[in-house]
Amino acid sequence: MKSSMKFHVVKGSFIFVYLFGYFIIDEKLKTFAEHSFQMYPYLIFNHLAIIPLGLILGCDRFYEAWNGSGKWKVDGPSIVFIALPSLYLLLVPYVLSFPLLLPFGLLTSPSIGVAAQIILGYAMITSVYKESEGRKS
Repeated sequence: MKSSMKFHVVKGSFIFVYLFGYFIIDEKLKTFAEHSFQMYPYLIFNHLAIIPLGLILGCDRFYEAWNGSGKWKVDGPSIVFIALPSLYLLLVPYVLSFPLLLPFGLLTSPSIGVAAQIILGYAMITSVYKESEGRKS
């Protein structure tokens, strides 16, 4: 089996195991919240737990950069225009108390939170790269 295929099999397996663990912890926190009326552990977990999936999806680009040569750089536009809006979508409904820039229905949709977490994780890991002689940004 090619090393690229092995890498994707391992990555897919890791995603499956991670999601399996996520759902177990999610159910335990949901039960805890129902019995103790303490919602914050459940809410915080659900707004942060999917971010590692984006990190896992982008890890192959980071691995290539890790093995490359050059100086580490951060892609500023990726952070500003992708990661920060995703973070905004995650934090506004529960943490931040400034006026909303988006419709409330969009901010409270559960699917938006999951998508924003994956995008945030992916943007975080893919915005870091090594600048070699051939690549100038």
